[in-house]
Amino acid sequence: MSEEGLERTDEPKKKAAHRTGTAKRPSPRGTYADVAKKLDAIAERLAEMPSADGTPYMTSREQFNAYSRMMNRRDAELSDKKHMRMMEQLCAMREDFFRLCRGMEENLDRFTAEDILNSFKAYEVDMENILLDAGVRIGPYRSESGKLDTMHQRIVGVVPTDDPTKNMSIAESLSEGYEYQGRVLLKERVNVFKTAGMPAQNNQ
Repeated sequence: MSEEGLERTDEPKKKAAHRTGTAKRPSPRGTYADVAKKLDAIAERLAEMPSADGTPYMTSREQFNAYSRMMNRRDAELSDKKHMRMMEQLCAMREDFFRLCRGMEENLDRFTAEDILNSFKAYEVDMENILLDAGVRIGPYRSESGKLDTMHQRIVGVVPTDDPTKNMSIAESLSEGYEYQGRVLLKERVNVFKTAGMPAQNNQ
């Protein structure tokens, strides 16, 4: 049989194979591999391509990571500056306190109780300024309801009351609270109202 006859006899088989889906299809692996190579080549070209301001091109993730590192460095530097400033102030305050004590010893007969008290009150202001400069929040904690906030306040006493609406609300603040970056350093000491028959919360 001639070659032309063989080709004609194969044509029905090819058509039938296409209809039944048994014809061999090209493997997708080669196609995927080619696409992956092209994508890698594009990424390499983008990495070498400078941006509008002349800096190397960065993906969104790389930009976010770089920004995060920059912010962390800035926060660390700021925290270190505050810490150094606080230590400098404490050192100066310690020296001032020693000079005050030496002056009192040398002129003890000239100092009155009021003079000594005023000297220590000046240090109260200095200590507060040191804490504020370091970022410490000082002050009482008050909610709109006036109720006890166990996260920031510690009960040291109770005040009896017949009004049930006042139970566990703040009756008196005995000290200030201290907080640094959302972390409680020292709770505010308070007295709370307590209605007879209702237990007060005991917290530390």
